[in-house]
Amino acid sequence: MADPKKPTRPDAWLTKQAMAGVLDVTVNYFDREVRRHATEQHVKRDGKRLLFFARGVLDAWYTARLGPVVDDDLVNEVELEMLCHELYFNP
Repeated sequence: MADPKKPTRPDAWLTKQAMAGVLDVTVNYFDREVRRHATEQHVKRDGKRLLFFARGVLDAWYTARLGPVVDDDLVNEVELEMLCHELYFNP
């Protein structure tokens, strides 16, 4: 899981539209299925809009989709790290 502390790097925070775009889903799907897994530490307000700590939201969503704990946590960590790397470097 991502460190629950809020990062200071501005590029780590995305709008819900940007998060939906990165995941290739609609904003409605993001609100309904992904956003609900975000913790308070991974959401902040910038004026009237919400910003999401991309790694934290992805970690929470991925963990929720896994369901019960899988025996091989190392494989899951590698898969998650690869997904985050791809999303960060190929927005």
